[in-house]
Amino acid sequence: MSTLRAPRFPRRLLFAAALLWAVVLAGGSALGQQFALRIVHTNDVHGHLLPFRYTFQGEKAPVLVGGAARRVALARRLLKQAPGASILVDCGDAFTRGPLATTHMGQAEAAAMNAAGYELGSVGNNEFKARDAADAEDAPGAQAALTRFVGASRFPWLCANATDGAGKPAAGAVPYVVHRFGDVRVAFFGITAPRSANYPQTRGWTITDPIARARELVPQLRKQADLVIALTHIGYESDRALIAGAPGIDAVVGGDSHTFLPNAEQMAGPDGRMVPLAQAGEFGVCVGALDLVCRRDPTGVWSVASATGKLHRVTPDVPEDPAVAGALRPFLAPFLKPIARLGGCGADEKALERRTTRIFVAAMRRASGADLALSPLGFGLHGALRDGPVTRYDVYSAQPYHNTIVTVATTAEALRRLRDFAPDVVTDGAARATGETRLAMMDYAVSELGIKPLRLRKSGIDVRTAVVDYLTQTAPIRGAARRTSH
Repeated sequence: MSTLRAPRFPRRLLFAAALLWAVVLAGGSALGQQFALRIVHTNDVHGHLLPFRYTFQGEKAPVLVGGAARRVALARRLLKQAPGASILVDCGDAFTRGPLATTHMGQAEAAAMNAAGYELGSVGNNEFKARDAADAEDAPGAQAALTRFVGASRFPWLCANATDGAGKPAAGAVPYVVHRFGDVRVAFFGITAPRSANYPQTRGWTITDPIARARELVPQLRKQADLVIALTHIGYESDRALIAGAPGIDAVVGGDSHTFLPNAEQMAGPDGRMVPLAQAGEFGVCVGALDLVCRRDPTGVWSVASATGKLHRVTPDVPEDPAVAGALRPFLAPFLKPIARLGGCGADEKALERRTTRIFVAAMRRASGADLALSPLGFGLHGALRDGPVTRYDVYSAQPYHNTIVTVATTAEALRRLRDFAPDVVTDGAARATGETRLAMMDYAVSELGIKPLRLRKSGIDVRTAVVDYLTQTAPIRGAARRTSH
């Protein structure tokens, strides 16, 4: 009886095969024919540096998610598990609306992103709003702040459709970069939302149509690179229009519309290639991973043969990345000291929103000395103050903008009309029975609520400063400083 044996191969051939497979896994190309790339991506984080409660669409109750240190730990895991080459990118709106945005104007987020190892970012429309609310007309200040943010980042920010007054890329951004992954050259370019051109903060800068700019730029990039990938901040529908209107793009990773795409979508471009589209929702509650398998045809042209994308939730069981936590500590520490303690409201979100509105209204009246202060329920709030210790970070999370208190002289008849317009208005104090009533509110509420004041006075008092001072006086924690705002 004969015995079947596996064929023997020379040891050098086995070594060569193993080496070739290692090259494939490392992101090179097997005989120059195949290349795998994982793009780990975030977008529209909006300065959410610490975990917070969030209600996902289709779910009834909020859950604790997010936080920069956990988000990065998850991103690192996805990068490590990549089947080939990998890169970590962000698609804009990194810091505005965040609790630290008006204090540090992106420097905290830049430090965290540097520690995380981001390699590319795409400028979002809100990056132009480094100065906002009461400071929105300060175009030079906003532009200087954005330039500092870009300069503090140890990686390029991309924006191909925004230029400064000299016709150079705005704020130190660059239109595109070409990365080499082994023998494969991948061009990444960025485009931002065209509505940014209408912001007072971009006065003197030019922001052009993103799709027209892509049609102009992509043919140039195809001469320099094997693959072309767009990192956009123009929104889901505009991303689809980009794919349909700008031939030569191999993949789009986007932001701006806060769209959760649990799986990467694919649609045909005008040149017939199928183009995957990925976006990771909002506020850093998810991290996206887009896996591209690319192949080269006999003529040497690379294209995406298959694409899969998935979103991964940033949940409390993800351990914090120590490097990111350490980078944020000096920025966060002054904001995390308890200034007050609240209780008795429970966990009902509507009740928390009502109490938070009452606190803001009472704080505005006391800070301004007005007869009456008001705000529609939840008006301008981005979150609610919860039971337990309250910090400046909590107050600045609920109201992240630099809004100031204004007082208006108004009449009883005007107040009655206002209540008809906004029946859920929350008040503190009382209107005068006769004569004029001095009314306090946030600066933008005058126009939003259609109030025609007899006289208007700008107090210059930041609403958040008023709230912090009010809480330290009415709900103090033993041993806490009487005034913690600055």
